[in-house]
Amino acid sequence: GPILRHSKSALIGIVGAPDSGKTSLIARVYDNLQYVREEEPRFASSRTLVAFEKVCHGLRAASNASKAFVHRTPVAAQPHFYHLALGNTKTGTIDTLLLADRAGELYQALIDYPAQASTFIELRRSNVLNVLIDGEKISEISTRVSVLASARQLIDVLSQTSEIVTNTRLNLVLTKLDRVRAAKAELDVDAALNVLAEGARHRQERGFQDIRIFK
Repeated sequence: GPILRHSKSALIGIVGAPDSGKTSLIARVYDNLQYVREEEPRFASSRTLVAFEKVCHGLRAASNASKAFVHRTPVAAQPHFYHLALGNTKTGTIDTLLLADRAGELYQALIDYPAQASTFIELRRSNVLNVLIDGEKISEISTRVSVLASARQLIDVLSQTSEIVTNTRLNLVLTKLDRVRAAKAELDVDAALNVLAEGARHRQERGFQDIRIFK
């Protein structure tokens, strides 16, 4: 509540199917703050520092794991919020982000129960919604059609909920880019994402403020 009322705060929704990479993305956002360039926003503080460190543990050598891992987000009624305060080097101000993490099973269920979308606070109040596309699954011809169909249905559910689309930017975020490139599928995947984005723009009566693609 108090954080969201701050004039320089933004709520970031991260939406996707199970194992699409939502928690991994949050972990990378935090971990990559160690390597920012001089002109980029810098870490200032966090009220969820312990939670960030826990979620990043499996990505670091200190975990002694044979390969990187991130624990699955538990299925719970409410999302978990990660808090980040970033110093803006250009203006000298502090910008506050809340990154929402909720189990992918609950987002997937919105396709069958679209009315529930308006009860998800991170969807209702997000400044930016990131819909994650599983790069590993979309690289495989056998699963590409189903991944794109699910993403299209989810975007339609979100766009039909007026509380969500008002002043909200939609990002289509391709995850697991290394798997896409290993499968030599990047050109096909890029084309599919462009079609997905253009289709979303044409189908919406009250479109998102903007739709962008990130990898």
